[in-house]
Amino acid sequence: MKKRFIYSGYIKISCDTLLSFMGKVLEPSKIRDRYAADLQRELKYEDDTVEIYAYEDGHGGILYQTELKGSLEDAQNYIHMITENLRKLDYIHQFEWSEVDSNDKQIGKEYEISFPEQ
Repeated sequence: MKKRFIYSGYIKISCDTLLSFMGKVLEPSKIRDRYAADLQRELKYEDDTVEIYAYEDGHGGILYQTELKGSLEDAQNYIHMITENLRKLDYIHQFEWSEVDSNDKQIGKEYEISFPEQ
């Protein structure tokens, strides 16, 4: 049985730049880009193991939420891939993530990653 991990975070990046970034590290045909009723822009992505929901915060950044199904190693590899690529591009970001149970309650340790480090 696969474990579930939830990530939430913030990236100081434009929606167009994030869309381009996602297209390079994920399957582009599965990315959905739309404007919500309140005119904020949303990006969604879903495959067998990852669901991403990202939306503009109204202040030049993106609020980013992900659910990943897999092992702890898969979860660590995912966040490492995202944060390393954002660091290379010098984008400010912060993420918290942890394993959750079937009721979305945190199991064990919560991890935090930020750039620049605080």
